[in-house]
Amino acid sequence: MSNKMTLTKLIMLIVAYAIKRQVRKAGALNDGLKKTHIDFEEIIQATIKELERANEKLDEKSTARLRTPTALAEQKVRWVIKFIRDNYTADISREGLAAAVEMSPDHLSRMFNRINGMRIGEYVNQLRLEDAARRLRDSDASV
Repeated sequence: MSNKMTLTKLIMLIVAYAIKRQVRKAGALNDGLKKTHIDFEEIIQATIKELERANEKLDEKSTARLRTPTALAEQKVRWVIKFIRDNYTADISREGLAAAVEMSPDHLSRMFNRINGMRIGEYVNQLRLEDAARRLRDSDASV
């Protein structure tokens, strides 16, 4: 069975279950009011609202998960940060770093920025500037 068919059946089961719950709720209300009429349009509207709320919750979870780096991506970015710290005086390229950790350059850049709060080039330049400032402070040489 294909994933599309499985997903379709799952959605149909969820909708059927939600309608069944709404019918039971309406039936219980009607029993209390001694009515025999069940408004199916109202039941369908309530079911749609319930499904929309469930969908919103799923969207929120999915969006949060997309914004949060996976443990593996975070581990790779931590390795890249350490590598840059140890080798900032060498030529460092985004593509070379990405190849070393088996990520696409764009994905590495996004994850690096989310975890470290700055772009890769900015981080390399910051380390280089800090090193230059330290060497100027520690020596008697003039600029």
